Amino acid sequence: MQVTDDNVSGTKRQPKTPPSAQTPPQQEEDGVDALIDQNLRKVYDDLVEDEIPDRFRSLLDQLRRQEGGK
Repeated sequence: MQVTDDNVSGTKRQPKTPPSAQTPPQQEEDGVDALIDQNLRKVYDDLVEDEIPDRFRSLLDQLRRQEGGK
């Protein structure tokens, strides 16, 4: 009698999914990566272009005055 993984565990092993079915084609993967890059650049550019809110600027000025008074 030959001992296999099926005999040891008592359960049938599921056939492995072929690698081509597990991962998207390279072209699709590249497209997703490019879309992520594009969106990250847009978010970063929008953030860089935003001005400092007046309330935050006021708090920074207060901190500078307090540090200068020491």
